[in-house]
Amino acid sequence: MNFKYGSATSAHPIDITELMANPSFTDNDEGWDKWREPANEQDNFSRKTGSHTASDGTEISNFFERWNPSSPQKDWSITQNLTNLPDGKYRLKAYIFCPINEGDTQAEGRYLYARTLVGESRQKAEITQSQVFTPTTLDFSVVGGTATVGFRVEGANSQWTAVDNFSLQFLGQEGAQTLHDVLKQNIADAETKYAEYTNANETFSKDGQQKYEETIKTAKEAANNPQLDNETLMGIIQSVQLRMDSLALDIAAYKTLQAKSNELETAYDESPYAEAGLPAYEDYLDKLQEGYSQKTFNPNEVDSIQPRADRILKEAVAESLKSPDGIRDATGLFTNTNFSNGTNGWTKSGSGQLSSKLNRMAEVWNAKDSDCEVYQEINGLPEGSYKITMQGYYSPSITNANNWKENWGTEGDTSNDILAFLMGNDAQAKLCHIMDYPIEESALPGTDGFEQITWTDDPAYQNKWLTSNSTTSADLFENDETCYLNSVVCYVGQDGKLRIGIKIKGSAISWWESRVFFDNFKIEYLGAGDMSGATSAINALIESAESMLNQEDLTTQEARNSLTEAISSAREAIAAGLTQESYGKHVKALNEAITAAQNATEAATRFDALVTYHDIKFMSTGDYSYEQFAGTPEFDAFKALISEKMVPAVENLQSMDEIERLTAEINEAYNKMVATSIDVSGATLDSPADMTSMLQSPSFSEVNGDGETVGTIQGWTTNGNQYAMSANNYEFYNLKEADIHQTVYGLPKGYYRLAFDGLYRAGDAIPAALSRREGKEPQNALVYAESGEGKWNEPLASIFEGMGEYKYTTGDQVLPDSLFPESKALYHIIVNNVSGADLAFQEGLYAGDFSFYVSETGQPVTIGVRKDSLVANDWAVFDNFTLLYYGDGDANKPDDFESAIDGVTAEGKAKIVSSGWYTLDGVRVKEPRQRGIYIRQDLMDDGTRKAIKVMVR
Repeated sequence: MNFKYGSATSAHPIDITELMANPSFTDNDEGWDKWREPANEQDNFSRKTGSHTASDGTEISNFFERWNPSSPQKDWSITQNLTNLPDGKYRLKAYIFCPINEGDTQAEGRYLYARTLVGESRQKAEITQSQVFTPTTLDFSVVGGTATVGFRVEGANSQWTAVDNFSLQFLGQEGAQTLHDVLKQNIADAETKYAEYTNANETFSKDGQQKYEETIKTAKEAANNPQLDNETLMGIIQSVQLRMDSLALDIAAYKTLQAKSNELETAYDESPYAEAGLPAYEDYLDKLQEGYSQKTFNPNEVDSIQPRADRILKEAVAESLKSPDGIRDATGLFTNTNFSNGTNGWTKSGSGQLSSKLNRMAEVWNAKDSDCEVYQEINGLPEGSYKITMQGYYSPSITNANNWKENWGTEGDTSNDILAFLMGNDAQAKLCHIMDYPIEESALPGTDGFEQITWTDDPAYQNKWLTSNSTTSADLFENDETCYLNSVVCYVGQDGKLRIGIKIKGSAISWWESRVFFDNFKIEYLGAGDMSGATSAINALIESAESMLNQEDLTTQEARNSLTEAISSAREAIAAGLTQESYGKHVKALNEAITAAQNATEAATRFDALVTYHDIKFMSTGDYSYEQFAGTPEFDAFKALISEKMVPAVENLQSMDEIERLTAEINEAYNKMVATSIDVSGATLDSPADMTSMLQSPSFSEVNGDGETVGTIQGWTTNGNQYAMSANNYEFYNLKEADIHQTVYGLPKGYYRLAFDGLYRAGDAIPAALSRREGKEPQNALVYAESGEGKWNEPLASIFEGMGEYKYTTGDQVLPDSLFPESKALYHIIVNNVSGADLAFQEGLYAGDFSFYVSETGQPVTIGVRKDSLVANDWAVFDNFTLLYYGDGDANKPDDFESAIDGVTAEGKAKIVSSGWYTLDGVRVKEPRQRGIYIRQDLMDDGTRKAIKVMVR
């Protein structure tokens, strides 16, 4: 072979096409690495057959193509890596086909491509005949024996491209580039670029200049040393390239330094702090100017200029606040208080949509069903009271969905209750209502963006108008600082924390399109001796506690007693004069009592719904009833339990412990009644008894009294959504700790199998796919069963295990092919909503199951799904639980049964049935792909598991 290569010249090249895999796509396209930019339309991307005659007469019968309905097509490439090549010059040839659209004279964006240690080479295909294969050649040099060759489409001007008949020739050593040549060219390019920088008076660091000069000197010595090997030369070439990249970044950093320094100086001069002076911050600004002029600034620190300035400014302001003669305006400690930078710096939790309105103010729209908070918090403040002001208002519904307009001014109206608050730590004050600022028509700049008040006869509103959109609201705020002005005084304790923002009681909003606009937060320090903020904070909590105490909602006597005691104690403390110590004590007590009362109300409401549900079933007939169990002692006992004990108990609940105890009593009686309809006497491993009816809402749905299938989580207890999803399944989304479970009573002793459908996506789709590609995909969601001392679980399937080539719904997500390098699929599509997941479950995807054991008849068994860790925006969805009973005894023990999670088998007494691999972090992988220590968990033929550490070298 070496002799063959040695005879090659440009005049007499050697054909080495045999070193390429499938150069003519004769049977398939194996051996090629394919990449394409996704297209949101039909996308043919594969090997094709057909009869074509090329422009030079060559017959084409097999080729690789990409075709899209729309022009132009997205970028794509098909390449392969070649090794063991002799150094020298090469010629790559291929035939390229594409249409030329009307108005164009030739094809654009099709290239033969080669990349070697010498660099990247490409040759544009000069195609002037539409839909005719045209030959194109590319000459390139190889150093080091490797090359990536192929075809690329970038910036095409039509929707169809095909390529075929690759060939590769070796042209010998003459005219081939060497690494010495490449190094010399890199040096020349570097010196030319450096001259451009200096002639343009670009500023960069002294350190950057010194390193450039040292690098070029070393490179020139290497270029003139013929004894250096290719590896050394390649390292020096890369060092020249990296040095020039670093120099460009250095220049960019100094430009940023100059702009940022000027920006900070201007902002400080215009701030309320310049006149009083903040020496520490001024010193920092001086150092930035000095670093630029003396060229001593470290360019690697450019990204830290702003955060460091923010930190030093806040520290300087906080220090000044502590001084008796210091500043009192603390607004500058907070970020983006006027929303000129969108919602940057603010955090939102709960319901509603937070958005910036043209960088002029912020809005929370449609907060409903759960509470909402938009806030930011800082530390390090001196103790004392702070006054917070903000312009903003609450509108019950911009579409009048709750009829607040018609109800305005009527006795007993609650639709206009203000459910949004300005808050500072524990203090809060109701926001202005949109009706608080009516405007005379004569004062309007025009009627666009305003609405005339026509729904009340109140003289105060006759012939007046209200703002009705974000633009006019922002104009009102800017033109009048007192317009919709809100204020609250709060207290900062020894922890130095101040949390400001708005709260919306979304849990009290059941209608659509509530709106809160807010802007221009200002914070004033009232002094360490001022306890007015502490008093207002305590009073606000007392008001909240009294409001809960006066509600007629179901609750427990224990919760009422706690509220009463906390309110009374706090009032006594206010009367005696609050101190820092008493303030903290009573804030804690009131908050704990309020939280406990909220939990009690929710628990009592759920208990009432549970009792009512069963009571209705006893009073109903047909499918939505318990008629099928009538005539059994268990039916009669359960009916009496509900009507005689539980219905009266609803109105006289004493504690959370009592609710939990009564709920368990109901569930146990229900299971005993249902068990009467199941014959388990003949249950075996081969003929199991279906016990699914012992589960409540196993598919998160039921048929209601009208014969309709509706979603429900009846029988389940959860800290997540208190309802089934729209597709009658259940999900956890972006929750750190989530659990849903039910306890089943009355099960006979023996072996069981719990089956289910479910999937888990470890974060947003692309990051999740990346973690899977790297073998680090976490499995944070699992189904579990617990009975006595026994605990069993099985992780939900990865969403990628059911990935397909078509969509179930329009919301499904198409992922880049590059995320799945080992896949041969044409598309990579995953479900992206509960409806898509439901359809995937119906096709049998994402099914899971495991076996467990009940050691005593009647032993309570808890079945559920939980997730204890969070990957941002992770998602679990599951459905369709079934429960099978195999009976007891070794003959009915399932093959996959584990006596415990970490079951151990004695050496030599059991054989390995299957093995699973895990990293030391507990992440399951298909198989070890890198060196390191892994854990191999073996499933033995006696049902136990054995875990051992394995070193992979």
